[in-house]
Amino acid sequence: SLGALFFPRIRPPEGRLWETSWDLLHVPGFFVITLALYFLLRKARLSEGLGLSIAATIGVVIAYLSEVAHDAIGRSSNPFDFGRDLVGIGMAVIAIFGWPRLERRGRLILLLGGVGAIGLLFALTWALIA
Repeated sequence: SLGALFFPRIRPPEGRLWETSWDLLHVPGFFVITLALYFLLRKARLSEGLGLSIAATIGVVIAYLSEVAHDAIGRSSNPFDFGRDLVGIGMAVIAIFGWPRLERRGRLILLLGGVGAIGLLFALTWALIA
């Protein structure tokens, strides 16, 4: 995931559906980055709260640096991409904090909320590309 943030695209996406989908890859990308950082930090025997705080902070720093680096490598930085990165980080924080504390119905609601949030982001991104 991290490598794709800092390398120039070979061919820019074409078409509104492709561009929208491409832009939304920030959300699951930063969800995975934050989860991976959290589990690595938990292996270092950090408390749940501290590990989660550090993982989210590192995720935000990576998101910011990747947008700053885009201009230097021939891609254009975009504050909306940074916002999508933050949504992925936020969703990871909610999942990490909420999942173990929820029963089966609560987990289903959390999953459906995540899918709904991605759908809403897709619609907003679609409208911004128009």
